[in-house]
This record gives sequence, structure tokens and C-alpha cells, in this order.
Amino acid sequence: MLESDVDGLMQSVKLNAGQAGQQLPDDATLRHQILERLIMDQIVLQMGQKMGVKISEDQLDQAIANIAKQNNMTLDQMRSRLAYEGINYNTYRNQIRKEMLISEVRNNEVRRRITVLPQEVEALAKQIGDQNDASTELNLSHILIPLPENPTSDEVAAAQEQANSIVEQARNGANFGKLAITYSADQQALKGGQMGWGRIQELPGIFAQALSTAEERGYRRSDSFRRWFPHSESQRPARWYPEYLRYRGSRPSHSAETVADHERRPGSG
Repeated sequence: MLESDVDGLMQSVKLNAGQAGQQLPDDATLRHQILERLIMDQIVLQMGQKMGVKISEDQLDQAIANIAKQNNMTLDQMRSRLAYEGINYNTYRNQIRKEMLISEVRNNEVRRRITVLPQEVEALAKQIGDQNDASTELNLSHILIPLPENPTSDEVAAAQEQANSIVEQARNGANFGKLAITYSADQQALKGGQMGWGRIQELPGIFAQALSTAEERGYRRSDSFRRWFPHSESQRPARWYPEYLRYRGSRPSHSAETVADHERRPGSG
């Protein structure tokens, strides 16, 4: 891994944070998170190479077109904006391709491990239908505190304690995005943990179960393979891949503690 890779990503994170008005931790903490991210990305990409996972040019073009659309830009406007910010378009394409590859590898790995019972799907569908308007949307961000494959009771307790500490900091007014960048082991950590807007019936089961009765703003806690602590914050929509969202909400073979940030908005029709 090159020092220029770390410096380049650090510059990009700072640029994006500045545009979004997002607070950042100190440079040492940010640099540590970036190193962790780059190492994990490299491991996942190596797995993808062994699995033969590929992203076609058409898939990449469509993803970039969607990003431009979500930002109310044409492709030409987007390219001009990237150039203005000093970002080479081909470099940007390669970064998006890498993100899509990582997402697909994670999806494949999780799908291989998970079995969802039909009655679970039916029960959740009924619960969501009873408690929410079909057009309700949630803007999600979260913090992931990882646990090993077979955690000890002490490791679980330590993760719970850290999650509770983060929740308390958020309740006391700490910036959620800064907390995510500082503490989260999730792929979205450097984006402030943002996952973006999605209708509640489209969310993975663990998200939906925890948030189906959540108030417009506030905390919600639910025990499952993961534990969610929703907290409301920014109204700024974030780009997210449905495939990645499904991955994050699926139930892998290991446990984790998470802190989640949500905002609810009613549907437009």
C-alpha cells in the first residue's frame, strides 16, 4: 500500500466532508480509519478476484449516471464538477468500480451464509404493513463495532459498553458523522456512516424490525444478531447502493454491535 494512496483518500475525505459540512476527527484518528479502510478493501478485492467477480462497463456507466442524477446533474456537469475539484474522471470511475466490486463480493459472501425462513419474511411484511405507510422513507446512517467470529462474553460486553458510550455521546449532542468516522468499522465510516434514503419496506429485516415503530426523531433499540440504536440527524440525502444496503442488513455468521442514525420522512403520495 502506497503512502500516496493514504494521502489521496485523506484529501478526498476532507474535501467531501467540507462540502457536506461534516465534522472530522483529528488527523491521526482519520488516518487510522483510512488505513483500516484501505487494508480491508484490498482483502475484499483479492477475494473478488479469486471469485471471478467483475463489473461490466455498462454496469459502471449506469451507476455513475445514477449518481449524477441523484445529485441533479448531467454526466457532463458531473465531469466538469470533478475536474473543478481536481479529480480525474478515470480515477473516479475506477473508484466507483472498486466500490461496486467490494459491494458485490460482500453480497455474495453473505448470501452464501444466510438462510431466511419464509415465516420470517411473512411476519416482517405484516408488521411493516400494520405499522407504516407504504411510502414512508428513512434516512439511515450507522456505526459498526465489530466482534470476532466466536466472541467471548467479555468481548460482547466490551462492544456493548462502547456502543452505549457512543449513543450517550450522540444524545449529548455529538456529531453523528464524526462519531462514525472515529469509531465505525463499516465500509461507510469515512462518509459519516451514511447509507441514505430508502422506503422502510425495502430495508433489510433487522433494520425494519428496529425502525418500524420508531418516531420521527429519537432512539430505538432492538435485540437481534445486531443491535441498533437509531438517532436522528442530517436531512442531507446520501448516495447508497441497494446491494450494499441489503448486505449491511443481512445476518452474517458473526455478531456485531451497531449504533444507527435515522430520520423519518412521510411519502409524497
